[in-house]
This record gives sequence, C-alpha cells and structure tokens, in this order.
Amino acid sequence: MADIDDEFDVQATLPADWARTMEARWSVQGVTLQLANHTIQPSPITHDSRGQSAIGRLGTRDVSDGLEIDRTIGEGGMGIVRLATQQSLGRKVAVKTLRPPDSSAEKDPRRAVTQARLRLLREAWMTGAIEHPNVIPIYDLGLDADRSPIIVMKHIEGKTWDSIMGDLTAMRALLSHRDLLECNLRILIQVCQAVAAAHARGVIHRDLKPENVMIGPHGEVYVLDWGIALSVVDDATGRFPLARDASEMAGTPAYMAPEMLGGGKARPDERTDVYLLGAILHHIVYGRAPHDYPDFNQVVASILRSEPPSRVGDVPDELASIVACAMHRSQAARHASVDALRNALEAFLLHRDSLALTDEALDREAELERVIQNAGDVLVERSRLHGLFGACRFGFKEALRTWPENPQAKRGLVRAAERMIKVELAAKSASTAEAILADIPEPPAALALAVAEAKAHEEKERARLAAIEKQVDFDAGGRTRTVVGLMLATSWSVFPLVAWRLEATFGTSHLKLVGGVLTQMLLLGVIFAWARDSLTKTGVNRQLVLAVLILFTAMLPVIAACSILGIPADQTLIVCIGIWLAVTMQQMVALGWQLAPTAVANVLMLFTSAVWPELRYLWISLGNVVLFLNLFIVGRDRLRRADGRFPTPWRRKPGGKWTDP
Repeated sequence: MADIDDEFDVQATLPADWARTMEARWSVQGVTLQLANHTIQPSPITHDSRGQSAIGRLGTRDVSDGLEIDRTIGEGGMGIVRLATQQSLGRKVAVKTLRPPDSSAEKDPRRAVTQARLRLLREAWMTGAIEHPNVIPIYDLGLDADRSPIIVMKHIEGKTWDSIMGDLTAMRALLSHRDLLECNLRILIQVCQAVAAAHARGVIHRDLKPENVMIGPHGEVYVLDWGIALSVVDDATGRFPLARDASEMAGTPAYMAPEMLGGGKARPDERTDVYLLGAILHHIVYGRAPHDYPDFNQVVASILRSEPPSRVGDVPDELASIVACAMHRSQAARHASVDALRNALEAFLLHRDSLALTDEALDREAELERVIQNAGDVLVERSRLHGLFGACRFGFKEALRTWPENPQAKRGLVRAAERMIKVELAAKSASTAEAILADIPEPPAALALAVAEAKAHEEKERARLAAIEKQVDFDAGGRTRTVVGLMLATSWSVFPLVAWRLEATFGTSHLKLVGGVLTQMLLLGVIFAWARDSLTKTGVNRQLVLAVLILFTAMLPVIAACSILGIPADQTLIVCIGIWLAVTMQQMVALGWQLAPTAVANVLMLFTSAVWPELRYLWISLGNVVLFLNLFIVGRDRLRRADGRFPTPWRRKPGGKWTDP
C-alpha cells in the first residue's frame, strides 16, 4: 500500500475512547512493534448463555479411549496439540485439548477455563461444519470427565505458507508450477475455494493470512485456525458466534479490513474475507503485508485508507487491479464474492502467456519507434522497419489469440500499425499501407482517410502507367503484326523481281515507279482493313503502320522531285532505297534492336544498288528476304516466350472482323 504518513491522526478519524481502548488492548495482547502479524482475539466472553447451552447439549463423552497419545506437536494461546494413533483404524491423528490454566495469571481461573473451553469448541464446530478438501477434517469431538474438550482431527505434516512463499526451491518441491508467482496464486485459489465453501455454510473466517495456511507434503492446501470465525446465519444452536454481534477489533492488523477495527456501524461479512484474501494477494504481489507498519497509529491509518498501491516494478495491470478491487475500503465496492475473486485470479493466470507475449512485442515496438525516430531517411531503413514491425505485429496477434481482450496487445497493435502506415505513406506505397490498416479493428478516421486518399492516387497513377504501358507494349497485337509483316515482306520480295522482268520488256519511267508505289499502297490498305483492330490497339502498332504509310507516301514527292531534276528513273529508285533505310533505322531505334538485321540489309542494298544499278531489283528483293526472315524469327521467339507453341495467329470474331487473339 502507499506509504503512511506518521502524522496521520487516528484520533481525528475514530472516536477517541475507541482509539485509546484499542491501542491499550493491542499492547496488552502483546502486539508490539514487531508483531503486527499477531492475531488480536475478541474480548473475553463474560457470559454467553447460548454457548453454554450448546456445551450442555454436547454431553460428556470421552473420545480419548482408543487413542494412543504420543508427543506434543504444537501449542497455541489456549490449546495444545498432540500426535496420537487411532488404534481402531491404525492411523495417525492430531488431538487438541486445552492448555492447563495458569492460576497465577488469571484473576478468575475458573471463568477463564470456561471461556477457553467455549472458544476451543467453537473452533471445532466451525471447522467441522465446513466439509471441504482444503479444510482439515474433524474426526471426533467430545468432553472428558472434567468437561474439557477433546478434538480429534486429521494429522497434517507440512509447512505454513508464510515460511515458503518467497522460496522458489521449496515451492517447486511441493508444486509443479513454473514460477513463484504462479505457485502462490495457485495456493491462493485453493484458499479461495475453502473460504467459498465456508461462506456457503454461513461462516466467515476473519483471520486469513499466510501463517494460517498449511501446505502438505504433496502440495495439499489447508486453511487453519478458525478460532475467531463468525457465522452470518443464526442456526439457533448457540454453537457459533454471530457476525452481527462483532463490534470490536479482532483479527491480524497487518491484513485487517476497515470494518474489522470495530467502533462503527459496519460489521464483518463475506466481503471481509474477500478483503483478507486481497491482502494476501498484496503480500504475494508486492512482497509485504499491506498494513505492516511499526506502530499502532500507522497500521490503523493504513487500514482506514486502504489505498491501492501505485504500480511497482513489472506488476501486471490486471493483477494490480484485482488487488485494488479486493482491498477496497468499501465493502460494497469489493468483489461480490470469493468466487468472483477466484475467477479473476484464474483469468489472470490464463492471461499470463498473453501478457508475456505482449511484453516481447512491446520491446520490438519500442525498437521500431527508435529506428523511426533516429533514421535520417525512413525509406533507407524500410526493410529493417518491416522486419521489426512484422515481429511486433506477430507478437501482438499471438497475444490476442491467447487472450482476445488483452488491452495492451490491442493498443500495441494499433500503435505499431499506425507508425508503419505513416512510413508506407511516406514511401508512396498506399497498397501496403492499406494492407496494414486492415489489422486495425477501428482505425482512427484521419488515418483511414489518409490511406484512402493515397490509395485513390495510387490507383489513378497505376491506371495512367498501365495505359502508357499498353501503348508501348510490343507484344500486344504481335501475332497479327508478325503475319502482316510477313505478308508485306513476301510481297516486297516478289514484287521487285516482277518489276525487273517488266522493266526489261517495257522499260522504266518515273510514272511507272509511281504506279508501283500506288499498287503497294493499295495492297497495304487491303491488309490494314482486314487487321485494323489489332493494328490500332497500341501505339507501337500504330507507329509501325504510320511508318509504312509515310514510307510509301514520301516516295511519291521524291519520285516527282527526281523527275523534275532530270534524275533518271533507275537512279530515282536508288534514292527511294535511301528513304527505306532511313525509316528502318528510325523504327529500329524506337522499337528495339530486333530490326537491326533489316537495317543492315538496307545499308547493303543501298550501296550495292549504287555500284551495280543494273542489279538494283535483285538487291531490293534480297533485302526484303532478310526483312522476311527477320520478322519470322522475331515473331517465332515472341510466340515461344508467350506460351511455348505456335497458336493460330488470328481468329474471326462474330460480325466478320479479324482480330489478334
């Protein structure tokens, strides 16, 4: 709990007479500065007719017959416990009887014996009323000839919880859990089960603390010392003291709930035990009892305040919240029942693995943040950032898979995703940012809008680039283009030989050259009409069609100019070869080096025609044969790259149009 101010004024908080009386009683009972864990007993019973009536109904029955008493194994304020053998069953048992009275210390020894007898019997009645594996069974109860109680109970060999709760080696010798925290929480859960069983019978313990819990040699857990227990139900037998009559301080100050101080209207009830269990949990989590202070004033101040401690070290938020709720100063604000507290503890244990994964993921997230903060250019560190983000995202998701409501993992996943989304937006990678955003169940509106805008811009840019790519795609319509090229190359290879033959018979002229050009343009028009869909679908195809059209169109004014200049028709044809070379070179640069063989052939065709003009038609034919072979090889390689076979290069669509598939 929070540190207690030495100047806290108990007198101003509680009735003065009560405070002075309680401090005096505390001192009288021997609760010195070092004994805040000592149990304060209720004031001596002066007269309890209900209790005496219950003793009267018990009768006299000496149960010591058949017991072979051995050595003393324990002594308390009013009782002594001996080891014995129950001969009828041949088993070891514990036998508790009253301590011999100290006549010199008591003003009225006889009355003291009567009071001690009733207290011891009530402890036995309380314990016997609760049948639970975590409560020591009472085998038998009776009175000897002096009407002194004899209680026969199960003998337990073990260690008190307080002696081993900080010793991992000792804990693991008894329990198989992985660490000290889990060992202690598992024990506390079993204590909760015993207390819940007591509450079901209307009994509240009122003195729960680690010293009153025994751990057996096989990890068994037993809740001991029901000596100041109370009943919230009057069963009319007079055996049990009633909670409604408990108006004075009783219990262990280091763990005490505010209503246990007495002096007010509040009375102990089931949620008083919830507080005590929460105080034990405080001891487990923070390493000390919540009200363990050196003097009465500090202890009472701590009890009255019952303030939840601020977070210490690596105490999980969930566990700290359980402590704070169980130890709330108001009874109504605590867990509704011991079962509710137990469920919270079991849920925490289920969540521990998730919290461990969360801690690892938080370390990766912190490293991610450091890299982002320290990187001069996050784009340079982008690969490393993705590695760190992937690690922390995996950790958070695994934590949520184990515990879907883990608040730290939820917040961490959102934070890490937000950081990485900003990195991706800076890198203009909206698609990646959108994929990361999908991990956030309820993303911030501003972040979602930024990603949506970036995604829209990216889609627009992608569409623009796709349109450009489509226009320059050399493969689009490639089959039709190859077929058209082969048809033209074949025509251009055969036509010069025909023209050579006609020239030998009819001679040549500029007009005949124009006629040949127009004939080729007519053939080109027919082919274009047949394959217009494929030849116009991309910029590459349109560029080739335009290049061929320009080639033939340009030849007409050149022929006319040569005629005006008086250049002979045979030499004019050589000039036209120069035009073909220029167009071929331009297409080779624009479309790629696949047309290099044709360009080289055109260079050779130009010079051989100039050297041997009488063989110019032969050189033209051979150059077009090279074009034919060039187009054939290029088309074949493209088809093989596409699907490894020679598919049908064109297909007739409904309506009569021929298109490239």
